[in-house]
Amino acid sequence: MSGKYQLIFDVGNTRVGVAFFQQDIIIETAYFMNNSLSEADLEGILKDKEIDVALIGSVHYRVGLFILHFLKKRNIKTFEVTSDNLSVILDVENPKEVGSDRIASTYGALYAHPGSDAIVIDIGTAVVFDVIAKERRFLGGAIAPGPYLSVKALANATDLLPLVEVKKPKSPVSKTTQGNIQSGIYYGLIGMIEKLIVEIKSLFFGSGNAVVVVTGGLSASVDESSSSIFAKFRTDLENDLKTFVDFFEPDLIFFGYHEILKEYVSNKEE
Repeated sequence: MSGKYQLIFDVGNTRVGVAFFQQDIIIETAYFMNNSLSEADLEGILKDKEIDVALIGSVHYRVGLFILHFLKKRNIKTFEVTSDNLSVILDVENPKEVGSDRIASTYGALYAHPGSDAIVIDIGTAVVFDVIAKERRFLGGAIAPGPYLSVKALANATDLLPLVEVKKPKSPVSKTTQGNIQSGIYYGLIGMIEKLIVEIKSLFFGSGNAVVVVTGGLSASVDESSSSIFAKFRTDLENDLKTFVDFFEPDLIFFGYHEILKEYVSNKEE
């Protein structure tokens, strides 16, 4: 497909996701670790593509600013996501505290599941629960450490516990230290997700049907050597959560950002 692209940057705490859109279709995606992102990386993904407009959604100040400066040097019209001038209502005590990723989750859920209340669970550096009313209201949520952050915290905060691979263990009860940690992290994650889904539905939606969506990159390394391990972990999560989760949509936040971009462009043209 030829023509101009709309460019989305999803700058998380650990990695940057990039998506090229034409109309409402993702044409290409790429991912980079925050701590190694370079101008050469950005030049490489842009190649000979003609960019119509770009949007940056960032929860990492330094990396978001780096990308913004890169785009400005190339005279690419760029918007940044803020909590202001949105068509959704951020129904929280301080709307400016709501991260751009959570705003994108809200837009993504409303776009992908119109007419439905939703719970979006973004599993990345953190596990973020976003509660979304179909009347275009973000109602708040919950935040917990993600699985990769948790294993690092255990290794860094103790003398004897090792840094282990994040994976589903063979049994919930293990006879090795490594297996003990893997069980606690994996089944703790499953249990937390299931419990919070139940509590959120009871608190906000009662007997109504709220769509439950899991998204996010799990903040696994994008290194090819870990790709098969990462894929297995995600497959195990999907299998063990399928009775509580309706949809697994890894690109939900990209679509949310794209909806925000369309809104920004439309508002500017008016």
